[in-house]
Amino acid sequence: MAATVTTELTRTKGFPLTVTPVIENAPTVGSYAGNSKAVRVALATDRDMPFLGIFMGEQRISAEATAAVVGMGEHCALALDTRDVVGVRAAGNTTLDLNCGIMANSISATAVTAGGSSSVKASPVSAVGGVPASSNYATGTERFPYAVPQADPYAALANRVMAWRVHLAALLADRRGSSAMELVLISGVLFAMAMGVADMALAFQSALKLEQAAGRAAEWATAPGTVALNYAAMGTEAATAYGDTLSATPVVDTWLECNGTKASSFTGTCPAGQQIARYASVKLSDEYVPLFDFGGMISGDGPNGGFMMSGAATVRIQ
Repeated sequence: MAATVTTELTRTKGFPLTVTPVIENAPTVGSYAGNSKAVRVALATDRDMPFLGIFMGEQRISAEATAAVVGMGEHCALALDTRDVVGVRAAGNTTLDLNCGIMANSISATAVTAGGSSSVKASPVSAVGGVPASSNYATGTERFPYAVPQADPYAALANRVMAWRVHLAALLADRRGSSAMELVLISGVLFAMAMGVADMALAFQSALKLEQAAGRAAEWATAPGTVALNYAAMGTEAATAYGDTLSATPVVDTWLECNGTKASSFTGTCPAGQQIARYASVKLSDEYVPLFDFGGMISGDGPNGGFMMSGAATVRIQ
């Protein structure tokens, strides 16, 4: 606007201005102060008046004016496209009933159209381009072609989003303190991994402890003084060696093999000429409940939602 005013002053002025013109867009004073769609022009010049100059000398003559672009009506439907295309088209059996107006920033001669069997009840209907007359508009509808373009009501939001994108890009490009930031971002994953490794280590320790207790019971079965043909006490020995309460009773099994084939009775004998082998075994089971179940995502088939761990040992006693 300011450039237009300067050009017009150069073209139309009929006398020299002795004072630099004041051109403000937006004005700093008056009812349109701060309005970027308004321009204030203040002109002044010092002149010798033919008659008053005898008594008062040179006089300063000044004038100012403010012009503003003022929109007409309230528009709640706004098409922002500024190209030479139809901005708003009502066609077919469209029925549009608004308590406000329609505005299109299109420069097309048919920026807003209403055709077919459509019914448009909205006022005013404005456009930067043309708004052809149509009987599809409700009675009393005001049309304002060649109006002032309307600003995007969400422009400030878009600018804020863009600013956030710029800041984010700058942050991603800035490597200062990146190691600390990366550590913060992955600390949750690292913590979960550490807890998982800790749980796995404790579960392995529990399984190893069960194996050791079963092995201790197998050693007891072959120790001097053990009652022959009665190895049920291996379960008690294994539970004692384990040292903690077991989730299940130890299982003790004994059997006889003749030439590698399992016989029906542990206390029986093998036919003459066959190799005799007697065995005893013990199996211990205990439930390991993870310290961190991560909200129930990790659970087993144990009575308390844990995992059943076991240890076993077999010994040949004959």
